[in-house]
Amino acid sequence: MFAFRKSVGKRAPMNHKPLLLPLAAALLLVSGLVSGSLFAKDAADIKPLMRQNFNALFELQELAADPRKFADPKNAKIIRERVEQLAGTSHILPEALGEGKPGQAGIGDVLAQYLSDLRDHLDRGSPDYLRNRIRTATGFCFECHTSLSNARNVQDIEKRLEKADFAQASKAEFYAATRQFDKAVEAYDKLLSRGGGTIAGPDVSEVVRHALSLSVRVKRDPSLTLRYLAKAEDLKESSPAFRGLVTTWKKDVEAWKKEKDLPPQASPEKWLSLAGDLVRKAGGLNKFPADHRGDVSYLRAINAVHEAFSQKVSIAQKVNGFLLLGEAYGTLDDPLLWALDDYYYEACIKASPHSKTSWKCYDRLSKDVTFGFTGSSGTDMPAEERERLQKLELLAK
Repeated sequence: MFAFRKSVGKRAPMNHKPLLLPLAAALLLVSGLVSGSLFAKDAADIKPLMRQNFNALFELQELAADPRKFADPKNAKIIRERVEQLAGTSHILPEALGEGKPGQAGIGDVLAQYLSDLRDHLDRGSPDYLRNRIRTATGFCFECHTSLSNARNVQDIEKRLEKADFAQASKAEFYAATRQFDKAVEAYDKLLSRGGGTIAGPDVSEVVRHALSLSVRVKRDPSLTLRYLAKAEDLKESSPAFRGLVTTWKKDVEAWKKEKDLPPQASPEKWLSLAGDLVRKAGGLNKFPADHRGDVSYLRAINAVHEAFSQKVSIAQKVNGFLLLGEAYGTLDDPLLWALDDYYYEACIKASPHSKTSWKCYDRLSKDVTFGFTGSSGTDMPAEERERLQKLELLAK
């Protein structure tokens, strides 16, 4: 069990009024873990349930995409109703995965733990932290919905979006979350163009990094990524420091463009080897813990691990993938890929106790947890968290 942390950044301040959204995030994260191709044999049984929850999913995503609606206490009732509607679905997809995809089944276990922790801590967590969790969730859940749904559901998304009151940046994020990727590409193109809308100075970095998540992690398109970065570099709202970051990203993408792509049918060994190379490259680009120079390579590494996990992997390959995912998610610190690193480290330890890889995962986890509970007055870690780390240390040794 994870206690929510109090320090700044991705960790959550603990003294806030109760909010319902973390439970929604976890339910969505588990209910939309994987695409239909991973559990084709059970798709016929799952489709009715997914369609039944479609409206609830849309309404929760609409709240997550708009900070004003998310923070409005008037929405508490509808959030509770939609969460209750989704509450019975958390166990279904992990069961549907079965034993044929141990990598994806392992991710299912990770996300089930995510659900458990959020349910246990409904009265903790800052609004921004919890909003970021639900934004992380929607990408997973809409992937599942659009894989299992029919054209009617896709048309329903489009009609609802036309009526929704979204700012331009929120609309671009919503298109991406609901897997309307071509529209998302166009929306970010307009958003990053001088004449296509305004972005406040503090928001430039977040908007551009969201665009990178789309072009690198989803579209896997270096040419599109370079187009976004050229626009970002020219934004009058961007700072000199951010333009320097964009320059580093452009160099990384130019190198990516020259690489020979692995075919989808490449072995898990090759995909994990690529992921490891990319994580090491990203780590070399970053100069300090909160640096983002390596973001492009980290996003590509996540893709490579998931390609490996789409096939049958060994225990050693699974724990290596968990280690790489933990490193990538933890360093990206992206609101759309929020707070998953510690869960992957714990899954790594439990999947292969007393191994070199599990000890690496424990080392990273313990440092991350300690940092999360450390502030200006020192480290103040809850007793339950210390006990959890001690048990994991014994398991990892």
